[in-house]
Amino acid sequence: MKRILSPAILLFLSVFIPLNLLSQKYEFQHITTVNGLSHNEVRKIVKDSNGFLWLGTQNGLSRYDGNNFKVYKASNSDSTSAIHGDKIYSLAASSKKIWIGTTTGLSVLNAKTGAVLDNEIPDSLYKDLKESFIYSIFSDSNDDVWLSSGAGNYIINTTDYSLLEILDGYYVYSFKEASDKNMWIGTNKGAVLYNSGLQQIIETYPEVGHVTNFYTDKFGILWAASASGIFRFVPEKNHFLKMFSKHSVNAITETRDGDMLFSSYGGALIVYHRNTEEFYRLSADPKNQKSLSSNDLYDVLVDKEGLVWVGTQEGLDVYDWTRTRFNRLVRDPDNINSLSDNFVQSIYKDQDNGFWFGTRSEGVNRAVFENENYKNPIFEHIHSNTNDPNSLWGNTIWSMLEDSKNRFWIASGESGVNLYNKKEKTFQHFTHNSEQKNSLASNQVKSILEDDKGRIWFGTSGGLSLMKEADNGQISFRNFHYEKYDGNSLSLNSIYKVFQDSKKRIWIGMNNGGVCLLHEESDNRIWFEGFRHDNNDESSLSSDEVFVIYEDSQNRIWFGTSSAGVNLLLEEPVNSTGEIKYSFKRYTEDDGLSDNEVNSILEDGNSKLWMATNKGFSHLDTDTDQFVNYSTYDGVLKGKFRKNSAYKNSDGTLFFGGAAGVNYFNPDNFKKNKIEPRPQFTALFLDGKKIEMGQIVADKVMLYEELNSGATINLSEKYNRFEIHYSALSFASPLRNKYKYKLEGIDKDWIETSSENLKASYFDLPGGDYKFLLKACNNDGLWNSKPIYLNIIVEATFLGTLSKNSNIIAIVIGVLILGFFFRYRKKEVKIKSKTKVEPLKIKKEKSVDAIAEENKIIVVKLMACMEVKKLYMNPLLNLQVLADELQITSNQLSLVLNDCLGKSFYDFVNFYRVEEVKRRLIDSKYKHQTLLSISGDCGFNSKSAFNRIFKNFTGKTPSQFQKKIKE
Repeated sequence: MKRILSPAILLFLSVFIPLNLLSQKYEFQHITTVNGLSHNEVRKIVKDSNGFLWLGTQNGLSRYDGNNFKVYKASNSDSTSAIHGDKIYSLAASSKKIWIGTTTGLSVLNAKTGAVLDNEIPDSLYKDLKESFIYSIFSDSNDDVWLSSGAGNYIINTTDYSLLEILDGYYVYSFKEASDKNMWIGTNKGAVLYNSGLQQIIETYPEVGHVTNFYTDKFGILWAASASGIFRFVPEKNHFLKMFSKHSVNAITETRDGDMLFSSYGGALIVYHRNTEEFYRLSADPKNQKSLSSNDLYDVLVDKEGLVWVGTQEGLDVYDWTRTRFNRLVRDPDNINSLSDNFVQSIYKDQDNGFWFGTRSEGVNRAVFENENYKNPIFEHIHSNTNDPNSLWGNTIWSMLEDSKNRFWIASGESGVNLYNKKEKTFQHFTHNSEQKNSLASNQVKSILEDDKGRIWFGTSGGLSLMKEADNGQISFRNFHYEKYDGNSLSLNSIYKVFQDSKKRIWIGMNNGGVCLLHEESDNRIWFEGFRHDNNDESSLSSDEVFVIYEDSQNRIWFGTSSAGVNLLLEEPVNSTGEIKYSFKRYTEDDGLSDNEVNSILEDGNSKLWMATNKGFSHLDTDTDQFVNYSTYDGVLKGKFRKNSAYKNSDGTLFFGGAAGVNYFNPDNFKKNKIEPRPQFTALFLDGKKIEMGQIVADKVMLYEELNSGATINLSEKYNRFEIHYSALSFASPLRNKYKYKLEGIDKDWIETSSENLKASYFDLPGGDYKFLLKACNNDGLWNSKPIYLNIIVEATFLGTLSKNSNIIAIVIGVLILGFFFRYRKKEVKIKSKTKVEPLKIKKEKSVDAIAEENKIIVVKLMACMEVKKLYMNPLLNLQVLADELQITSNQLSLVLNDCLGKSFYDFVNFYRVEEVKRRLIDSKYKHQTLLSISGDCGFNSKSAFNRIFKNFTGKTPSQFQKKIKE
């Protein structure tokens, strides 16, 4: 075991160890009243056995499901959410209840439903604690509750809610179960070991002072937090050892990596790093948006998923390790050992393990890292000076290469090619000269390749250059250009990538020129075979803007485009002579790619592809053709990635450069979230109104029990436009959670949705019994093993029953026919017995003109409903609902739509929905909304329907339409 440092040394370290060493590891997201939190001063944090997070604030209690808050306050008019006080100082979760201690008394909630249990808790319990300041609450393994208050200290028997008073004369601030019958109690007189069976103190430990909290770590070590610092219990000496004494500490927890965290009011977050046995302090930093919100902390908790929750003076902070997988290198103006420019155009690693970063405006940066974790790099910055022949020429660096002769080539975007002597740190330059045929094809050099024969190729904006080196070392270039009337020339001159595959074939990717395959004859004659996009051939390239070419470990060739996704090269032998037919398989946004502009491609150690796009990373499983996308939400740098700015290191670490710096990560080392989600139903709505248990709606109780799995919902066939809201209760990257639901008897297949739409909507269900099933998936693709469900009973009306039962219909029709027959016969006899026949009265029908006039009025009202009331934005809108709004029958409305407007109901409504989506995509006011969010607001209730309908009306997918607007 490692030696424990003395308290004096630990104190020294806590003051003088640089505090930024852990700053990149602990990056906090901030949750405040803007997100629905009841108040920003969060004093207590508890997670219950159902998975809900409870937050005690200075203005109410908040229940959090990872997406939404439910707030409890004393002023709530709803008795099911009205608690006894708003200033909350203590919280505890027993197996079925939430215990809330406020400055003015105690409240108890049902943990599953969140309902206040005033009716279940005897008045005697509240009377004894009435208007008392509740300092601390703890639920033990027997489900009994230990409580300290201004009225005294008690053990509450939760069977009969009787009170047992303990520790008279002590002020108690914390409880911690030690063993059967024994309890650690933090008091104003130190730590107390108390036996509840004997109802007596076993021993006291005054050296700890004013004890605020206890915690037992995974090694069985007991820690104590007090007003005088941090203590660790040493059983061999039956004594608490002081470990840290700079700040008063109020809460303790342990991370998934074994570090200890201590919250302090005024002292921020204190970290005990177990591997180094050192203390660090994480503080609020106004310059760092991902630092703590405040140095005034009240509570800290690590949940089962490993998330760190911190209650601060200025909101709830959460460190979500699943959102910090993507490390980064960025420019720090105050640190010389950082990038000189965040805009990284190219990345390369030389034979001396130095990493080279080519920037857009600050030349080249060479970095050497301290260790395999890529920490503490030492940077060398090389800037351009075109007036100095011994300096770098060109600050925009597109490509770099160290060749087989250990020569280092640096290609610039404006000044040709630099040949760098690393030992002497001198430069030789090669540029384009229009008067010299054998000079470089262009000064804009985008790509460098050394082929299997040791030849160096340069892709430029003016064509392809092949370097020729004479025996005396003189360098010249053989150039290849686009020739308009030569079908064997390059397709275009604007070259972005020159690449040689494992079959020694050289491919050239061009902007607007597609791809060319270089063919070389035995007489050194070189010609090019071109591949272009063909609108009439889906097996052709998806776009002529080909910037990226990559070969994976299975020798498959991928072509990344700037506007139409990525293409996989397919090769089919035509005959025995070796002739090959080439075609392409496309992957675009419609297949799950995050964005159709693919800027670079790398393969990880599991043979999966990572593609850098303008929206982050797309991870493609080539076995299943499934994409997983990562964005700034996951820690990816903002801004677009740059063309071919990528490098894979030998240890599997991937580097991607972009407009905001460099992201680097090793997918092989990604830690997975293995905690299965626990989906819960969170609310039931009928016609947009929330339905509570026992509530009467239209003379009917919809929900007789708690809205948990297995509950039954009672609905009427006439009145069943309802929504079921739900959550996964998985807090790690909650926006990445997925859901599947199905209403048996209605939905043939599972409907998959995301965290952007946490509800399922149904309407006009025919009478019958149904079962609603729900499954949830966490951020790393782990689904819960068994669906939760709700029973839904729709009480059929008489006509509804007739429409479902053909036998009954037949009987009714038969009865009506017989009745008519006998009535007719009876009437016939009466007529024959009379001498005078009454004339037949004929009902006057409406004229054609009258009908036309009436239809015109209906059309005017119909347009008002769409253009003024915007009824199309209601996802539950159907023919009957719209007919009711117009006060006509559904048949009449259908006739008007077909005869007067020439449209079906759904075509008519969806036209307005699509037009509204198009309007919002153009309006900058909605630029922060996702496509799915906009579609939901405009009345579409599923992603698949939205995509299909939008394309039917516009000829483009929503993403294609959006991209066209941006252009």
